[in-house]
Amino acid sequence: MDIDKLEVGKRIKNIRLNKSKNLREFGELISKNLKEDKNISDSIVSRWEKGVSIPSAKRLKEIADIGNVSVNYLLYGVKATYKDIHDNINTVSMKNEIMDNFERFLKYYLLYSEYNNYSIKTAELLDLLFENAGYDITTLTKDLCALVSDKRFSFYQHGVYLLLNEDFSKLHVQLYLSEFIYNLLVQITLDYPNIYIKNLVLQITETKERIKDISHKKDAYTEFEIETHLADFINHKEYKKLLDNLSQLEKKITNDNSLIDNN
Repeated sequence: MDIDKLEVGKRIKNIRLNKSKNLREFGELISKNLKEDKNISDSIVSRWEKGVSIPSAKRLKEIADIGNVSVNYLLYGVKATYKDIHDNINTVSMKNEIMDNFERFLKYYLLYSEYNNYSIKTAELLDLLFENAGYDITTLTKDLCALVSDKRFSFYQHGVYLLLNEDFSKLHVQLYLSEFIYNLLVQITLDYPNIYIKNLVLQITETKERIKDISHKKDAYTEFEIETHLADFINHKEYKKLLDNLSQLEKKITNDNSLIDNN
């Protein structure tokens, strides 16, 4: 697909105006974010907006990040279609964009909203991979990209469509992508027995908390106070036994390696 410099310039200008920046301020913002030694002059920004020239790949990505759009949109003005993804998912350019968007989402949007129920689960798995498997954000996004570009797992391309096209600041996008990334991380952790065990314990801990949540009736629920009591029909002794059994299971999994087949 050919790049129309004039249209690229218009999209850059729209991003600048939406950020309420003049030409000089916009150039300074880009340079600051990229930690460049010298600020981009207003004349260079003007040349971009008039379609005389196009920013470098690094600057294009930064402008796209500032505008919360994809590089694909900035260059072509269209969203990546399912056919585009299917046909190009193994090209270097699309892989780079997928990895860049994974990184942008994880760094700036995973914990963006308190209403994102999957954010904590996903962050916990990220911590396990960073602390126990030697991952950093670059190696992790490469493995995430490898998973979604594997033709055997074409269903993952639904998540890629959102990753490349949608506005990360929208809550429903954050919810979908957090769950999507969580499921990808689970696949990665299954190559690491020690992380699998730790994640299994996390799931049991979460199960106990969810059991408590659905078993207690609220007596007071304000910004500064929460008071609850166990529902009247619940047998207190059996309820405690249920939680104790889960705690014992946690200890068994943590201290007993029999779940891992070392053959």
